Parts: sequence; C-alpha cells; structure tokens
Amino acid sequence: MICDKQTFTELHHELPPIAQISGRGLQSVEPERFAKMSRREQLEQMLAADPEDVFLQYAVAMAYSSEGNEATCLRRLDTLIENSPDYVAAYFQSGQLLAGAERTDEAQSILQRGIAVAKRVGDQHAESEMLGFLETL
Repeated sequence: MICDKQTFTELHHELPPIAQISGRGLQSVEPERFAKMSRREQLEQMLAADPEDVFLQYAVAMAYSSEGNEATCLRRLDTLIENSPDYVAAYFQSGQLLAGAERTDEAQSILQRGIAVAKRVGDQHAESEMLGFLETL
C-alpha cells in the first residue's frame, strides 16, 4: 500500500509501543526511544523479551565486539557455549577474538572444541573454517 506523508504519520501514531516481556512482566519501549538506542541496546531489549533466544545471545555478544569491548564479548560467548554447547559460531568467534588478543593457547583450545562440535552436529562449513584458522595459529 502506498500512502502520502499525512496518512503515514497518522498510521505511525496509531501504532502501539514496542512491547517486551521480561522476568518483571510486560514492559514497553516507545518506538522513538527504541530508534535512538545503539544496536547493542536494541538487541539487549529484544533479548530481555526472549532470554532463551540463542541467536540474540550471540548477536549481543558480537555487538559488544563491534563496540570494541572484546572482554565482554568473550564473557558472553563463554556463557553461550556453556549454556548452548552446540552453537558452533560461538566457538569460532571466541577463537578469533582470543587469537587477536594474542591468547593463542586459549584460541587453539576453543577452536579444537568447536571443530569437534561442528563435526558432531554435521556443520562441515564451520568445521572447515575453524580448521583453516587453527592452522594459521
């Protein structure tokens, strides 16, 4: 449907706030406030609504990395691996961050674990990427 600016504005004002469910019950985030949040903050709001969403857990961790906060990213990836040990991407990203921080032994260890998981779950692409990266360390 194509609409003019006035119709769009009227429709926009009729939209309810973005709702989220957290452990404390239903909360709402106004669309204007949500739009002003950083990408990480937006992801954290979505994660608060669905704390078991493994992809959102991963996305929040990677958003910390994008902000230059590798320590928090690594902590979140560690937690993700602990709680969802089959989430293969977390191993590769963790290995890359550890290697970048010159923590080679830790990087090799996490990559070897990730390779074993990738093999077990049948993710040949991730297995191949981690093997290739491991060989460079």
